[in-house]
Amino acid sequence: MFLREILESGVPNIDTVDREKLSKRAKYLQKMRQQLRSKFRIEYLGQLRQQSIKNYKDKPLSVGGIALLEDNSKKRAYWSLARVLKLIPGRYGHIRLALIKTEHSEFLRPVQRLFRLGWIIQ
Repeated sequence: MFLREILESGVPNIDTVDREKLSKRAKYLQKMRQQLRSKFRIEYLGQLRQQSIKNYKDKPLSVGGIALLEDNSKKRAYWSLARVLKLIPGRYGHIRLALIKTEHSEFLRPVQRLFRLGWIIQ
């Protein structure tokens, strides 16, 4: 009873994997990525531009905050994430520039080109 041979090990034989099943899975994953990207664009990025001025005045950036870095040469879905390292005030004490760190470098950007996400990393 307990000494029966296990017929399936749970891993299909690589020689018998069907090409159609793999291509269906790849198409399904691509479709899911496209749906997620379009939902992200419609629900979040569309509102981001509309609320940027209000968000900028009501809830300014803070040190350690995460923001999207506006890049006119790319679509909004491909904008880089950046962490705010330092805020630099301009005249009258208003924050004008931010020293930010992206995945590859650190540089200064005007606050108007940064879109606050609301996350803060300590």
